[in-house]
Amino acid sequence: MLIRLLLTAALVLITGCSQLPDVIRRAPEPDIVMQDALDNFSYVRDKNVRWGGILVDVINEEDSTTLHLLGYPLTRSGRPDRNDQPLGRFLAITPTFVDPEAYPKGSEVTIAGRISEQTEGKVGEHPITLPVVQASLIYFWPAVSARYSYPYGYGGYGYGGYRAGFGLGYGFRPYRRFGFYGRRGYRW
Repeated sequence: MLIRLLLTAALVLITGCSQLPDVIRRAPEPDIVMQDALDNFSYVRDKNVRWGGILVDVINEEDSTTLHLLGYPLTRSGRPDRNDQPLGRFLAITPTFVDPEAYPKGSEVTIAGRISEQTEGKVGEHPITLPVVQASLIYFWPAVSARYSYPYGYGGYGYGGYRAGFGLGYGFRPYRRFGFYGRRGYRW
């Protein structure tokens, strides 16, 4: 009875944590990358894509909103990977209103939609070709807060010296003898 209750609770927790829309979590087949849209537009026209990037600009018009995005490769979950090289720029057009104050420049965005056209644009004075996506879904990712983490591994308990954690003195050293560091232990 207890095992059944624990399994049910675990299942509820696992499914409750999955709040991303399915079109954001999973890439469509075939997964078209931005370079394909620039190189062979006639092939990718009217195909579904899932692209993401960093919000560069929001232009609200009377009947639609255009998002200018700097594209990045996506992680498995569909979030733009800022640690990778940018892929280029693209436009996403949606009929809904997007408030530029609610989603400032630099916000991470993943869109799902259909490639509709190419347009010419400029970055400064440099002309570029931009793929245009008619967005069926726009997902703005929550900002990641920078958390401090102790970069030197396990710190130990008590008033350990620099070898065991923080401060001066002696502390609890869990891997002192026959644990993680082998039979002889790690000699401090």
